[in-house]
Amino acid sequence: MTFEYKETFHQLNGFNIYSREWRLKEAKATIIILHGYGEYSGRYTKVGEFFVNSGFNVFMLDLPGHGRSSGIPNKPKTFINSMETYINTLNEYIEFVKDDIEERGISLPLFFMGHSMGGLLTSILASRRKDITAYVASAPAYVINNNIVYYLYYLFIIIIFFFPSLMVPTNPADEIFTNKEVAREYDNDPYTLTAKASGKTGLEMARYGDVEKDRDLTVPFYLMHGSGDTLIKVEGARNKAKHLKNPLSKYVEYPGANHVLLEEDNQQEMLIDINKWLDSVIQSQ
Repeated sequence: MTFEYKETFHQLNGFNIYSREWRLKEAKATIIILHGYGEYSGRYTKVGEFFVNSGFNVFMLDLPGHGRSSGIPNKPKTFINSMETYINTLNEYIEFVKDDIEERGISLPLFFMGHSMGGLLTSILASRRKDITAYVASAPAYVINNNIVYYLYYLFIIIIFFFPSLMVPTNPADEIFTNKEVAREYDNDPYTLTAKASGKTGLEMARYGDVEKDRDLTVPFYLMHGSGDTLIKVEGARNKAKHLKNPLSKYVEYPGANHVLLEEDNQQEMLIDINKWLDSVIQSQ
């Protein structure tokens, strides 16, 4: 495959947003890939390369407060006031990608794929934007497996009101990765955030996830989750599957797989499954 690869920054929604971009000389489609909470685009380089080799232009960004992107001044790195901060940034990034492709005089299907919190954001976008051909959500954060957030929800709201910068414990990496070597690599990655998370951001995820898990989606939507996920409850995805109304939509559950699906031993099988589904959507156009 002949392609151009670039890492750059874009000014979006008031943030300096880091972006990785693969542009093929001849592509069958374009896909935007979004990381989860505490991650960044670099964790998905192998995924990006898989899709490049499968004929896709690939674009990936670091969300505000993640990776190399700027965050909200004088706040914890991943702090946001609302999930709309992420959504507005993503909307501007999507418009940049659409304009970039159109400027080259070609019209291609555009797909959007996200993992965990990125999967929840993917779900939100799918309910709002019909200009994306189809969506893929990996272990979307519909129901967080965190007792602090859920069992003390209303108390937590009051605490966050008075202490918006509060940080709360997160699951250790070796609990969300099946491969312990990958977990150690994640812990040692200077661009990942471990040990503690923004309580406000976690509360926003819980609030939006509770709504999104019950929202009908009419666009083509590929939903995947592992039954062994210790961070995000698989029951959320199972419930969401009942609300996928497009005949092309599909729910796939991988028995025993942990949270970070695309770091499982059968990650290649999962990527091939996604690619086959995307091809079926392209062929249906």
